Amino acid sequence: MNPYQILGVEPSATDDEIAAAYRKKAFQYHPDRNQGQGFATALFKLATDARDMLKPENRAKTDARLAAEKRARAMPMQPPRHVQPTPAPMGLGEFLLRLGLLGLAGLAYRSATAPSTTPFDECSDEWWDSSVERYRDGRGRFTKG
Repeated sequence: MNPYQILGVEPSATDDEIAAAYRKKAFQYHPDRNQGQGFATALFKLATDARDMLKPENRAKTDARLAAEKRARAMPMQPPRHVQPTPAPMGLGEFLLRLGLLGLAGLAYRSATAPSTTPFDECSDEWWDSSVERYRDGRGRFTKG
């Protein structure tokens, strides 16, 4: 919450300018003038909080907080040093290869295929073709084996 924006003053405004801006907002949004309008009550409370933040005893702390927020927005977000970057998601073939379920044939397929295909795709296609041929009769129908 930026109290300067709420009251409509510049950060270089004097205490008298801040007080005048608060009186204007308080008069405009006072609950007695806007009965039954909840938004006016909320805006009045917001203006009161902004005035409290910009009182002379709190103004230095508020300015320091706003400057820190501005610096934080200007800096690119980077993960802390102890956080490892998240690896790219792996496909099922890569997962099975890491588990060792594809064996050396999977490694050979991995090195021979393009990055868009996975070793699992290649191996599963060969397995499917060989198992299907085993159970087909001469007319292309499946038989029990």
